[in-house]
Amino acid sequence: MIPSGTTAKIITALLFLIVATIAVPLILVRTQGLPPIWPVLGVLFTIVISSVLLAPYLASKKSQKMPRSYPPQVYETDVDSPVSVAEVFQRIEDLFTTRRDISIQRQDYELKVHLGSDYKLRMHGVFSSSGRDALPVTATVQAVETEYGSHLHISCTDNLGWFVGKQGKQMMETTEQCVRETARQIADVATRKTSKA
Repeated sequence: MIPSGTTAKIITALLFLIVATIAVPLILVRTQGLPPIWPVLGVLFTIVISSVLLAPYLASKKSQKMPRSYPPQVYETDVDSPVSVAEVFQRIEDLFTTRRDISIQRQDYELKVHLGSDYKLRMHGVFSSSGRDALPVTATVQAVETEYGSHLHISCTDNLGWFVGKQGKQMMETTEQCVRETARQIADVATRKTSKA
């Protein structure tokens, strides 16, 4: 999943980069007598920075179209909550309010939470803390009202794109841990007896 607006942000950054590193030196060469090497350096700088910005984006786009090289990591659990479905769903939404890379779809008795971003994962690197925080995970919570509160079925899975070789195997181990941790966080907040003040 590539965050909405990423394409526009990358295009804007590249246009700004082109103006700042190529057009401005060209103007300064003509008006101020700046040595002609500066526009050439601007072109080289633009190429290097553009490749740094575009490589993860293009890899993320390509990985969405490629068949997965590893099976998805799935973790499921059932828990009983002492509160109503509406309050449980609100608690789960509150759990992730500090995250920027989140999408929540809520229906009567089902809540889907999409966390992370394949693009950010590739941009920050698979094994950096920022990369691990960006692991794309989808949590689906199905709830049923019960006499004592609600019963929840929590299913978490990764939304990783295509990875290869040794990096892919290490990625799967990290992903499995992240999927389990996300399910555990949701189960913990759902089974809490009273909401924190």
